[in-house]
Parts: sequence; C-alpha cells; structure tokens
Amino acid sequence: MPVLVAYASRQGATRGIADRVAEVLRAAGQVVDVRPVATVGDLSGYDAFVVGGAVHLGRWHPEAVAFLRAHLHELVYRPVWLFSNGPAWTGAVPEAPDDGVAAGPLDLAEIAEALRPRDHHAFSGAPLSGGEETGDLDEVEDWARQIARDVAAPSSGF
Repeated sequence: MPVLVAYASRQGATRGIADRVAEVLRAAGQVVDVRPVATVGDLSGYDAFVVGGAVHLGRWHPEAVAFLRAHLHELVYRPVWLFSNGPAWTGAVPEAPDDGVAAGPLDLAEIAEALRPRDHHAFSGAPLSGGEETGDLDEVEDWARQIARDVAAPSSGF
C-alpha cells in the first residue's frame, strides 16, 4: 500500500519527523514517498497519508492547512494520520486573536472534525534534517510503528 508522508516545515524539524516516520514505515515493508505539501499534486497513487505541520506561535503551518483543505474531499475516504511539531505545544486550541482570524490549530480542529484522522500526535521536539537531533526519537518511532501496524492490518478497511 503506497503511503504519502507530506509535511510543512519552517526550520527542518517537522521534515525530520516526516523522514523518520517514512524510514520506520519502509522498514515495516511499506512503499513510502516523503514530500513537502507544497509539491504534492495528484493523490490517486496513494492509499494512506501521514501529514505534518510545524506549529509556530500557536498556529499550524499555513501550507499544511491549505493542503488538507484542498484535498479534503479525497482524504476523507482514506486513512490519515496527522502530526504537529512545535515547542512545548500541548495540542490545546488557543483562543482566536483579537483580529478574529482563526489560529492554525483552530483551523486544524475544524478540518480534523471533517477529516476524522486515525490519530493526531503533537511532538514538542523532533529530529532535524541533516542529522542533528532534538526531542525524543523513540516517541516518533513508536508512533510510526503504530501507523505501520494499522496500515498492514488486514482488517484496516483500506
């Protein structure tokens, strides 16, 4: 089953998570593509999706939000896992700012209500691209192994 791991990263840490998730899925026998969300077009070649976005100042990366909105009609019928990466982000939805513009995680909550992802994991630190590491790699790998088991399960309904 081809899996797309797509991400929107500000400084490389979210890309590092995406790369590590892909490595674990490949080790479990999955065919995986890893791409920035801005470069993803047609989704028809994939059966499952892992989508991640950096969180900065309480907002999910706008490219990740735009990707999910643009492909919502396709993703709603397929298994999707989401992850967020930001400093000490707990997953709590912040209040909308005074200007009335919804914050990224609020946008994500709205999208997730329609999308109904299998999971949304919030990382507070992650492997960075280029080999530098921060955060708990075991947490990333454990989460990716859960996805691999779900994707491989015959009763997963894919």
